[in-house]
Amino acid sequence: MAKNLRAKIPEGDILMIYDVNKEATARFVEEVGIAASSTGAKGKGTGIEVADTPREVAEKSETTITVLPEPSHVKNVFHSILKPPSLPPVNPERLFIDCSTIDPTSSRDVANAVHSTSLGLFVDAPMSGGVVGAQAATLTFMLGASSRSGQLVERVKPILELMGRRVLHLGEQGAGLSGKLANNYLLALSNIATAEAMNLGIKWGLDPKVLGQLINSSTGRCWSSEVNNPVPGVVDGAPAGKGYEGGFGVSLMRKDLKLAMAAAAEAGARLELGQKAAQVYDEVAEAEKGKDFSVSGSITNWADKSGEFKRGQSAFRNFISKKPGAEFPPEKGRYHLYVSYACPWAHRTLIVRKLKGLEDIIPYTSVHWHMQEKGWRFATPNEDIPGGNVTPDPIHPNFTHLRDIYFKVDPEYKGRFTVPTLYDVKQGKIVSNESSEIIRMFYTEFDDLLPEKFKNVHLLPEDLRQQIDETNEWTYNEINNGVYKSGFATSQEAYEKAVHPLFASLDRAERHLARHASPYYYGSHITESDIRLYTTIIRFDAVYVQHFKCNIRDIRSGYPAIHKWVRHLYWNEPAFGETTQFEHIKRHYTRSHGQINPHAITPVGPVPDILPLDVEVPAAAAAIRSTNV
Repeated sequence: MAKNLRAKIPEGDILMIYDVNKEATARFVEEVGIAASSTGAKGKGTGIEVADTPREVAEKSETTITVLPEPSHVKNVFHSILKPPSLPPVNPERLFIDCSTIDPTSSRDVANAVHSTSLGLFVDAPMSGGVVGAQAATLTFMLGASSRSGQLVERVKPILELMGRRVLHLGEQGAGLSGKLANNYLLALSNIATAEAMNLGIKWGLDPKVLGQLINSSTGRCWSSEVNNPVPGVVDGAPAGKGYEGGFGVSLMRKDLKLAMAAAAEAGARLELGQKAAQVYDEVAEAEKGKDFSVSGSITNWADKSGEFKRGQSAFRNFISKKPGAEFPPEKGRYHLYVSYACPWAHRTLIVRKLKGLEDIIPYTSVHWHMQEKGWRFATPNEDIPGGNVTPDPIHPNFTHLRDIYFKVDPEYKGRFTVPTLYDVKQGKIVSNESSEIIRMFYTEFDDLLPEKFKNVHLLPEDLRQQIDETNEWTYNEINNGVYKSGFATSQEAYEKAVHPLFASLDRAERHLARHASPYYYGSHITESDIRLYTTIIRFDAVYVQHFKCNIRDIRSGYPAIHKWVRHLYWNEPAFGETTQFEHIKRHYTRSHGQINPHAITPVGPVPDILPLDVEVPAAAAAIRSTNV
């Protein structure tokens, strides 16, 4: 896009660029024939200038075009642009064109911020056409712009036409994104349907190339079959024939699908197929990171033919929201949280519940630590199990297992019965069983019911959100889920493929905490990064070293910075220490996983489960002394 823009604007105009990826910036400058220094200094020559910040671009430009991956990134960039002091005035009025694919509500929030400062005009113009379209200037732009702002549409269209072939004005600001998300929702579904249809024909013995020709000349014809067919060799030049490299990344398709689903829920639109499609893309995005979205396919078993562990995905992904008219509004006592003290994903929700002061607003029940053939079961009245609220189900006294709740909600349910499960008592519905989304509901959606002390607990501060999201990505893939991929692997190759990245990422976390923990992951306040890493680290020496064969190093003797950090949280922060139950943790793993530990023997050690703050194991103590010499 930028190359086409530079080639088509007047020679005397300057194209200013900014990207957080300095290597990509330097490569772009180099590719357009301008020498750039190795330090990232501004390009010298005619036509291009490299800015140091997004604000510098806006300060020196009449028109600013932004293309960013996530809503939080768009908000952060415009926050930096709009903050005082005011931008210098320009004539004609400064124009902001955002080509990002984000949710319409976030886009409207940014537009309102821009217009309220009177610093310019804002339009949304997401695009379709992929990498090929961007290179060939054949993109289609979907424009959302007010028709009441003079000649705004007429001003924007010629700019977009420098980078694309077609500009469709869909309506007022935000309408472009609504159209884009509707299109990508359909694309996400048609891609899966094409893959299933092709697989069906192949199973019947049909030649895939001939089958593709039949579909593409018949009523099943669609872009997913004709241009981006998911079967290698059917369409020349498609990503499937290049190992699914290039094209539109599966993680981006997953993001767009979920944005469409969230926007649909907000608008009250019913989407029958979206939830299942989201599960497919969740599974594939984890397994095929960086590949084109046509690589889609359902992964349902713990271990596939290669012996690699594949985590199943959460089936319920609704949100509690304080927005007017929300299906699940925040109310005291309305929701019940089902957890297991053994489960690291459920543990996240207990920590956040306590940090945010939600104990009186959201009651909870912990299941028994023993997971058997029917999944998690509730404790019986005569069992004395350590930990608070390990009781029969107080909402459904006759239910013996967590699965009973799932079947009450959906008698035809065929997914997994997982914790945490957030249940709406009033409607008899499951809100969510996805821990990463439940904790983010807890961060903000109940704030109007909380005293200032807890309302002011910000676990995902806006200025750190991008860093936290990036940390979450590798922490989840390589550490949180890495221990499971190591432990549930059923081949040596699959085990080593998982365990080495696990310890490389632990090394990475160690380096970060050695430099930055004071005393938390990102400085002086607890953030989501502390919560998501803690629930794995606190289980590491107790279970994962021996049970999941994660034994290259343990935490207490091999990672002094992580060890100091995790002990500070356990001993000094009640939300962490008081929600950690080692008996549940050790007994669950060692007695529930018969395929790993068929005799259900629970190791006695390590002793103690976690060391006091002022005690080190001898090897670690010697290492620490040597660094202080």
